[in-house]
Amino acid sequence: MAVRKPKKKMIVTKCRCGRQLKLKDSLAGKTIRCPQCSKPVAVPTGGANEVDNDDFLDDELEDDDYEPPARSRESRGNRNRKRGKRSAGFEFGWRQIMGVLALGLGGLIILGSTIALINGKTELVGGIGFAVLCISAGVYWIRGKTYE
Repeated sequence: MAVRKPKKKMIVTKCRCGRQLKLKDSLAGKTIRCPQCSKPVAVPTGGANEVDNDDFLDDELEDDDYEPPARSRESRGNRNRKRGKRSAGFEFGWRQIMGVLALGLGGLIILGSTIALINGKTELVGGIGFAVLCISAGVYWIRGKTYE
């Protein structure tokens, strides 16, 4: 005669995602993570949800030996890897943006002073000196040089 092992008690519960879990009785009253959605599931303390472990309940929903896959670590080289090199010697940054703005301002001042001079208003001609200063600063900033 074959010796039968005593049947283990199992607890059946459902996760919020709809996955039915069949758990060992030793997990009663504890909180586990759902193998499908990884959200916490409170395991009831038995009673109406407790069932005998018979062959009828052995199906694909049994997750006794389930261990979630270990998270793979990304290599640190990817995180610290520098971006590809840019074109030879030219970087676009705040100095270049300020240089373009200074060139635009200088151009507008020259345009305004020229129009004022044509209309006979000589008091605005002094702005040409300021325009030349803006344009020269803009050229130096675009080249990456400053007055330091």
